[in-house]
Amino acid sequence: MIAFAVLLTIIASVFDLILVLQWNLVMGIPNMVWVMFSSTAINTFISAFLILPPGVLFAKLTPAHVEATIYAFTSSITALVYPMSKILGTLIN
Repeated sequence: MIAFAVLLTIIASVFDLILVLQWNLVMGIPNMVWVMFSSTAINTFISAFLILPPGVLFAKLTPAHVEATIYAFTSSITALVYPMSKILGTLIN
């Protein structure tokens, strides 16, 4: 799953590069159609593939009748970590 998400990220980045260099117009494909295949459009799809394996692991490890609490806990940690990592990376740079 994670390898598939990385492969999708690479392909979407190549689509972004083609959009920036305007090679899509040389091929006859308008920008609005090309953007649907860029990393901006499929970023949510990619993040779903990155979050799915740990989510399944947590679902298998949690005891019965506590799944909702563990899911809420992991979702809140994820919602906190992703923005904080971008802010921390900006501060370090």
